[in-house]
Amino acid sequence: MDITFSKDNVKNPAYNSDGHVDLEVKHPEHGWIPYTLDMSDKDETLDNNRLKSVVDTMSIAEYVEPEIEGEEASADIIGSL
Repeated sequence: MDITFSKDNVKNPAYNSDGHVDLEVKHPEHGWIPYTLDMSDKDETLDNNRLKSVVDTMSIAEYVEPEIEGEEASADIIGSL
């Protein structure tokens, strides 16, 4: 797929727990789609090198590990079922 990447069609880059970058790319037919930029990925559907050159000019959010709810909250959820 030949998409010319720019800051206009790439948004919300953020590191994930694997150290790759999760982001959204504006597909010409399907609109905004989620995508993970993994430079070791051999799939050539999107040009990761061109995409990375755009992402490198953007502010990339750091990975924030999700908080795990305590045992009490889990019991409340289970009790509500």
